[in-house]
Amino acid sequence: ARLVIFNRNELRQFILRELRKGEPLTSRDLAERICSEEGKDIRDQRMVMDVTRRVSKAVRLLQDRKVVRGTKDRMGRYVWGLAC
Repeated sequence: ARLVIFNRNELRQFILRELRKGEPLTSRDLAERICSEEGKDIRDQRMVMDVTRRVSKAVRLLQDRKVVRGTKDRMGRYVWGLAC
């Protein structure tokens, strides 16, 4: 069974709020920010990886809808920003 961590649209709203600040972020950055905002321990690697996976899926869906744009950084990671 899937563990419900986020309410409907909560994750998407968080991602958009963070990206509106103007700083390009990786899925991992976004996951660590949401974990720390919710008071979770970001040293818990299993939880951070699970949240990162969910963030990655959410930003890909937002990219399909042309809301965000992903570009690769020099290390090959996707960095997300608003599509404007």
